[in-house]
Amino acid sequence: MRQTTLAEHVGIEGASLVRLLDQLCDAGLVRRVSDPEDKRAKIVSLTDRGRTAAVEMEQRIIALHSRMLGDVSASEFETTLRVLTAFSATDQSEDDMSDELRLAGGSLQEGSAGPFNGS
Repeated sequence: MRQTTLAEHVGIEGASLVRLLDQLCDAGLVRRVSDPEDKRAKIVSLTDRGRTAAVEMEQRIIALHSRMLGDVSASEFETTLRVLTAFSATDQSEDDMSDELRLAGGSLQEGSAGPFNGS
C-alpha cells in the first residue's frame, strides 16, 4: 500500500505517519520500499514479524471485545450505537451551542431578565 494511501486511510498527517512508520520499521514490523511506478512514492508492507504481531493483536482485541460485550445483546448494541451516532452528530454543532450559551450568559450577567438570574 502506498504511504499516502495509508495516511488517508488512518486519518493522520503524512509527517505523523512517517514518524510512526520509522518506529515500526525500527521494530522490524513494517518495511518501506520505493514504488517501482513512482520512485518518489513509498510502498509500505508488513514483515513476517509484523503479520504475526497483527494476528496476535487481532486475537487480543477479539477476546477483549468478547469480555466487554459478551453480555450485551445485538439489539442493545445497536441501540447504543444509534445513541452514540446521535451524540456524534450533535457534537458537530457543539461550537455553535457554546457560542449561544456564552452570549446568553453574557446578557444574563449584565442584568437582563432570564431564568438564571431570579427574574
